[in-house]
Amino acid sequence: MAVSLSVETLNWHCPPWGGLVHGPSYDRQAVTPGIVHIGLTEFHRAHQAHFIDEFLASGQVDCLSWGISGVSFAEDQHLHHAMEEQSGMYVLCTRNAQEPMARIIGAYCEHLSAPGHHAAILDRLQADSTKIISICFRKSDSLDDAGALDDSSEDIQSDLGALRSILACTDAESLSSTVPLKTAAAYLVAAAALRKKRDAPPVAVLSCDAVPRNGERCASAVASLAQQTGGDELMQYIQEKWRFPSSVCDRIVYRLTPTVLQDLHRASGVADKGPVACEDFVRWVVEDQFPSGRPAWESVLGDACVFVEDAQPFSDLHLKVFEGARQLITYAGILLGYRRINEAIEEPVIVEFVKRYWAVVLAHAVAPSDQADGQAYQAEIFQRLAQSDEELLTLAEEGCQNICSFCMSIIPGLPPMDTPTIKPIVQLLCLWVQYIISSADETEKPYVHAADGRLEVLHPLAESLWQNAVKSFKGEKGETIRKQPPREETKAFVSAAFPSVNLSATVLVEVMASQLIACRANGATRSQDLKKSFAIQCTDPLWILPFLVCAAVAAYAVWYAVQKGNLDNILSLPDLHGNLCGSGLNRGKPFLYFCMQKDSQHIMEGNQKRLDMANPICVGICPGTYNTSSRCWLPIHESYAWVQDYPTQPFIGLVCRPSMVYTKAVYDQVALWMLQCFWFETVELADAVACHSCT
Repeated sequence: MAVSLSVETLNWHCPPWGGLVHGPSYDRQAVTPGIVHIGLTEFHRAHQAHFIDEFLASGQVDCLSWGISGVSFAEDQHLHHAMEEQSGMYVLCTRNAQEPMARIIGAYCEHLSAPGHHAAILDRLQADSTKIISICFRKSDSLDDAGALDDSSEDIQSDLGALRSILACTDAESLSSTVPLKTAAAYLVAAAALRKKRDAPPVAVLSCDAVPRNGERCASAVASLAQQTGGDELMQYIQEKWRFPSSVCDRIVYRLTPTVLQDLHRASGVADKGPVACEDFVRWVVEDQFPSGRPAWESVLGDACVFVEDAQPFSDLHLKVFEGARQLITYAGILLGYRRINEAIEEPVIVEFVKRYWAVVLAHAVAPSDQADGQAYQAEIFQRLAQSDEELLTLAEEGCQNICSFCMSIIPGLPPMDTPTIKPIVQLLCLWVQYIISSADETEKPYVHAADGRLEVLHPLAESLWQNAVKSFKGEKGETIRKQPPREETKAFVSAAFPSVNLSATVLVEVMASQLIACRANGATRSQDLKKSFAIQCTDPLWILPFLVCAAVAAYAVWYAVQKGNLDNILSLPDLHGNLCGSGLNRGKPFLYFCMQKDSQHIMEGNQKRLDMANPICVGICPGTYNTSSRCWLPIHESYAWVQDYPTQPFIGLVCRPSMVYTKAVYDQVALWMLQCFWFETVELADAVACHSCT
């Protein structure tokens, strides 16, 4: 039978006196708070509190002066009362592929609740012994990812008035009668004003949120609120004296399902009202900016804590590589019939999907650093996810926000108007659209959509997009009518989901519209879609014959090149006249595909109409004697038999825009619509077409 967790039971239930779970090895009565943590969250108790508990037990000089004073808000009252009943202690259960391990955390030496302990919170924040204020912002703090406060929020408006009252107080008695604050940023501003008045030592505000440059975000919010209430003087004091180091906190915290609770109770033997379950892996990267000192966290839990000058490269790896991969696995896994992440990560198609996404992210969207090894990080992630039994539908909660923060954030770093690099993001969005409009996976097993505040708005847009993602439809007389790709529907969906994403600098809309058509047109299951996109192997049975044919052609090309002495040209393709790119006058010139309007009459008359995107004709020719890699003059004939027509499937490759039209006649030749593989911002995205270079 499990025993309750308290000081009385701790002494006889923990080793060496008996029981299963290890408790604090230090004298908790001697611990004093040096850290105030605002925002009592599961993640903080699983992550930072674990480091602090280990440091308190390290026996280092003054280690017991770094206890935690926890500050919770109204929504945390249940947990606050549980922690009070258990003398601030709780069970931390780490789970991996082996047996779960449990220990009792005793790092919290004080628990204060807003609004009940308003005056006590202000006293603790302004105390000289407080050297670090750590913080986890909540949704109700009305703070966006950039650090901008929502001034229209009722809580912010209430705090503006309350802060002005606090700043006007002259003694402790009047301070205790002020209106309790409702947001974390307001408590920081109040702490700054009180410490400035007392000339107390400066503090470090350590943000623990999973957003890029969380320290700068926190500093921006505090400075804005300070300027509105205390003017430039208070804002400048904060900017000059206080420090806001960014940090990267990495650990998977599990939802307390019946299975998790059963493991926890079996491992600990303790009836805990506020337990925490997490993976055994932990990492903490912190910028070393602590004006009044800090604990030596790097000395505990192995090398799990690292102090650095700039945490941004580690933040990129964590948010874009790790969290981004979890979003890919979530939607691919749900649609393929998986329900847990460790099951989905065993699917080869999903693994290939993740690897292609990582290749793009590491090449274009992660800040370079000698300390952050992206390749080693990938192997580490696969190992962690293989041991994680998180439910995929849990990871899909607030999916719109997560995809925006973790995946869409890589787009600004990608090459402009580049199809291959945007493809993994497009594939994710196509899966997300199918997840939104469906209620069952490909095995017909139903699922309930996870909670997402944007789902109600996005569902009809996703339905419209999916319905219009068709290549053609039947007319009234039964004729086949080709349909334009659903660009407008795609743009409407993406813009509604991610209003902050600049779509003018990317081909996402064009590629996604085409990709959705392909998903619907082939009539395949979703797993087959993924396999076709990411995992086709030359050894697959259906591909053996084409592979052998290609191998024979390649062998012949090599033999022919050796005979002609042009071995360096075997990777080049012939143009429509049979000339090899890179040979003769074409040496060093690329082979380009060009798309021109189908109606020759428009070309002959020099009509400068836009290209017919639905029915382009793609032809290829080497640049010939022209000393440029981007211009071509093509002969015009009455017959277009020599033109290969690709009306529904243009070549997949680089995506280019038309730059201008030449109508100058040269003998019997007329310059056609010319495309350049360069980008001109003056051209509309709707003009994007596909071209390909063999060099």
